[in-house]
Amino acid sequence: MVTKHLRFQSGYAKVYASIAVVIVSIGLILSTALYYNFNNTASRIIQTYTKDQLSLIKYSTNLMFDNARYTLMQYNTNPAALKLLNYENMDQIEINELQRQIQAVNINMPYETNIYIYNRKANAFYYNRLVYRADEFPDQDIVNRLNGKVKKLAPIARSMPTYEAFKKETNRTEDVYTFVYYEGNPEVIPNAIILNLSNNWLKDTIRSMDSSISKEVIVTDASGEVILGNETYRYLDRVDRNPAFGAIFGGTNRAASGYWIGKLDGRKVLISYATSDVLDWKYIRITPYGQITDRIKSDLLATSLIVIGVVLLFLLIAYLIANNLFGAFRKYVAELERRFTSDKNKRYEAKQAFLRRLTEPDGRGAATQAQFDAHGIPFRTEDSFELVLVRIDRFREQDAPYTSRDKELFAYGLINLMNELAAASPFRGEAFALGEHRIALLLNGKFDDFESSSAAAADLIRSILEQAERVLRLKLSAAAGDILEDVSEIPYSVAECADAMNYRIFDGPGSVLYVSRLRELNKEAFKVPEAEVDRLTSLLLLGKREEAIMQIRGLLDGARLYPFAYLQLTVLQIAISLKEGLDRKNGNPSLVKMDHFFDIAQHLSRYESLGVLADELVMLGDALMAEIQHLQDKKTDRTSQRLSEILALVEQEYAKPGINPDEIAQRFDISAEYLRKLFKSATGESLSEHINKVRLDKAKELLANTDESIQEIAVRTGFSNTNYFYSLFKKHSGITPSEYRNLNK
Repeated sequence: MVTKHLRFQSGYAKVYASIAVVIVSIGLILSTALYYNFNNTASRIIQTYTKDQLSLIKYSTNLMFDNARYTLMQYNTNPAALKLLNYENMDQIEINELQRQIQAVNINMPYETNIYIYNRKANAFYYNRLVYRADEFPDQDIVNRLNGKVKKLAPIARSMPTYEAFKKETNRTEDVYTFVYYEGNPEVIPNAIILNLSNNWLKDTIRSMDSSISKEVIVTDASGEVILGNETYRYLDRVDRNPAFGAIFGGTNRAASGYWIGKLDGRKVLISYATSDVLDWKYIRITPYGQITDRIKSDLLATSLIVIGVVLLFLLIAYLIANNLFGAFRKYVAELERRFTSDKNKRYEAKQAFLRRLTEPDGRGAATQAQFDAHGIPFRTEDSFELVLVRIDRFREQDAPYTSRDKELFAYGLINLMNELAAASPFRGEAFALGEHRIALLLNGKFDDFESSSAAAADLIRSILEQAERVLRLKLSAAAGDILEDVSEIPYSVAECADAMNYRIFDGPGSVLYVSRLRELNKEAFKVPEAEVDRLTSLLLLGKREEAIMQIRGLLDGARLYPFAYLQLTVLQIAISLKEGLDRKNGNPSLVKMDHFFDIAQHLSRYESLGVLADELVMLGDALMAEIQHLQDKKTDRTSQRLSEILALVEQEYAKPGINPDEIAQRFDISAEYLRKLFKSATGESLSEHINKVRLDKAKELLANTDESIQEIAVRTGFSNTNYFYSLFKKHSGITPSEYRNLNK
C-alpha cells in the first residue's frame, strides 16, 4: 500500500514538473521576444498614429485650398471684378465704386489676407480701394511672378508686404499662400485675381489637433522648400539637401508616405511623412526618439508584470491538471455512460425523423420493411395503416408558464403515453412529434373487420385523451384518418387530418373528428343569411352585447355542415355588414378599419370554439365603435387656434435656423404631414414658404435700416448658409441683397 502511494506521489511530481518546465520555458521565450520587439512595435504604433495626424493635416490643407479656389471663382463671376479686370481709362470715382462693390461681397474664408485685381491693359493693380501702377505696386514679388509663368489656382508660398507696408509705415512682411486665377492659358497673363491667404490657418490646424506636435511638424513643397516651418526650419528654407530627408526628396521611386529612425542634428529621431495627392506637398513630423522610449517604459513594465502573472497562473493550472490527471479513469467511465445516453437519444431522434419523413408529400414517404426494422419499429408493410393526429388544446394558455425544456418533456411524455396505450391495443403503434403542438400516432395491423377495427381505434383514441388529461393534465383533440393500404398514402392522410382538425371549432376542446364523416358534408353552395347578418349589426350598434354573441354563434354554427371555407365566408360577411353600418353611423368610411376581421378569417384554425370566436368578433365591434365615438367627441374648433399659435411661433422664432415644419410639428405634438396640409389649406401657401417669407421680410428691414454685413443679417434672420440666403433673396426679390441695400439706403 505504501509502495503504491509512493508511486502515485512520484508520478504526480513528474507530471507536474514536466508541465511546469514547459510553462516557464514558454514564458521566458515570450518575454524575451516581447522585449526585443517592443521598441519596433511601439515605433510602428506611434508612426501609425502620426500618419493619421498628418493625413488629417493633409485633408485640412486640401479642403482649405479648395475653398480658396472656390473663392476665386466667386470673385471671377462678380460683375464689378470683371470690369476692373478688363476695362481701362476709368475715372477714380468709378474705380472706387467698383472696389466698394467687390469688398461688399462676403466670402466665407478664414484668415483671408487680401485680394488683388491685376489689369495688364490698364497697367494697374487694384487693392483696398486704391489703384497702383504695376511698377509702383509695393508687392513687387507678385508683379515679377505675373510677368513670368504662374500656375493657375496653385498655392504659391511666399512673403508679401503687410497692410502697414502698403501705407509706407513699415517694411514688415507676412507669410502667405497666394492663388492666381486667370482665364485660359495665355503666354502672357493679361489680367488676374490674386488671393493671398495667411498661413496661420495651417499652424492653427496642427495646434488644434495636438499642441505638443506643433513644434515637430514642417510642411514643404515637392522641391523641398519649407512652406510651414518651426523653430529649426524657417519659412522658405530648403531641406531637400539635408541627408536626413533624402528618402523623401531623393530618387525616382520615393514612396508617398513612410517613416524611419535616424539621426538629425546629432539626435536620434523618428521621421514620419505623408504626401498630398493634390498639391504634392510633404507633411513631415520629427519625433525625438526619447519621447518614444519614455512612452513605452511604463508599458514594458506592465507587460512584464502581466507575463509573470500569466506564468504563475499557468503554474497553478498545471498543479490542478496534475492533481486531477489520475482521476481520468473515473472520467472515462463517465464519458462512456454519457455516450451511451447520447446514442440512445440519437436513436430516438433518428426514429422520430424517419417517421416524420413518412408524412412529407415529396415522394420520400415510401418505406421498406428493412427501414422499419432498422429503426426498431414493429410494423409490417403488408398490413394496413391508420393515422391519428392529436393536437394540444388551449396550447397558448398552457404554453406560457413553461420553458422550452419543459415543453420537450411534455412532448416526450405524451409520445410515451400514446405508445404504451397503442401497445395494449390490437394494433402496433408509433407516436411522433409533428411540431406546432401536434402529435401523430401511426397504427399498423389487420383491419379486415372494419367495424371491430374502427371500434378498437375509437377506444384507443378515447383512452389517449382521458389518460393525457389525467396524467399530464393536457386537454387534447384528435382527428382520425381513413384506413391506408400502403405507407405512401400517409402524407395525404396527414393533410386530411389537419383539415379535419379545423372543425373542432364547432365542438370545442376534446373533440374527436373523423375524416370519413367530414367527407359527407353538404357540397352545395352555402348562402350567408343576409337578414340575420343585418340583425347582428343592428344589435352591435345598439350595444346589445349578449344578444349579439348569441346571434353570431347561430350564424357561425349554420356553417357546421358545410366545407370549412364557408365559415370564413360567414366571418367576412359579418365584417362587411358591420363596416357598412359603422360607415353610415360615422359618415367617414376611412376611419373604419377591418384588418383585424380579415386576420381572424384567415386564421380561424387557431380558435378552439365558436364561443371564443364570437366573443372576439363582438369585442372587435365594440372597439371599433368606441374608437369612432372617441374621434367624434374630440372634434373641436381647435384648428384656427392652432393656426394662430403656429403663426405666432414663426414670428417669434424665425431667427433660429432649426425652425422648420418638422420642428414645429414636434412642438405641437402632431405629424409634419398633417401640419403641412393644415397650413396649406388655411393660408394658401406652404409652411416652409411662410417661414422664408418672414425671414426675408426681416432681412429687408435690416438691409435698409442697419449697416450690418450681409452675412450677419443672414445669420440674424435664421439662414445658416449665406449662399442659400443670396439665391433665395434674389429668387423672391429679383435683385441681390447688396443691390436691395443700395436702392433703399
